[in-house]
Amino acid sequence: MNRISVLFVLILSMVVSSCVPSYMKEALTFVKTADTLSVMVIPPSDNIIYTNHKTDSSMSLLSSISNSDIYTYFVNEFIENLEGTQLNVYTPEHQDVFDLSKRKCVVDLSQIELEEYYECTTDKMTYDSTLYYNDTYLTTIAMNLWVKCRLPYRDSLVVLFASENISDFHYGEFQEGYRRGEFLYYEENYDLNRDNVLEFISLLSHRYACYVFDFIMNNYLNVNGYYKYDIRDDEAETIHYNINKNRLSLSPSSNRFTLLSVDR
Repeated sequence: MNRISVLFVLILSMVVSSCVPSYMKEALTFVKTADTLSVMVIPPSDNIIYTNHKTDSSMSLLSSISNSDIYTYFVNEFIENLEGTQLNVYTPEHQDVFDLSKRKCVVDLSQIELEEYYECTTDKMTYDSTLYYNDTYLTTIAMNLWVKCRLPYRDSLVVLFASENISDFHYGEFQEGYRRGEFLYYEENYDLNRDNVLEFISLLSHRYACYVFDFIMNNYLNVNGYYKYDIRDDEAETIHYNINKNRLSLSPSSNRFTLLSVDR
């Protein structure tokens, strides 16, 4: 490479670097030094609740899910995913080592609830001022998580909440029949099964580990004046760290925990 090419590459790299917002540079520094922060993850112990809102309990999917499943597919995978951010992650049996850490944070998975209920979806169309519709009731499983978090740079206990759900697969539409003005209803359905629910729980272990890391990082940036972040603002964007792609980006407010309370 000749001297002109080298000079061009240097100038280009300086221009690209100058275009990166300062808060993103500080967020990248936080990611690179995440191994200097210790996080204690406290499992939910007996605070795992199963709530079936369906009247026919014999048709319940929740009866096939146990606390052991929650630990295997959520708690243990949550810890593994959090370790993937390079944070020093501890569990209560290593409390003595954790106590020696200078920068530390406590993440208490204080309560997990699995809910089962029917959710109604309506397929409809209008033809010549006539409304055609069909209601389908889908089995839905929701997972609700309450997290208590004490950060190293805030003297307060923050209670966070997240909820996601998964339902039976359903596709339906009205199709014109052979006669004019005649419409037939077509639908395709696949019921949820135990494997679907466990895959869903596993997916949330990754998503919520990302939420925890993002919450810690954004509060660090806010406290140190690098990025104005207030989780109480429903419209505020979050700086998100993609663990798998090792990439930072701004994420909409929907991709994070909801703040329930701050105990000062």
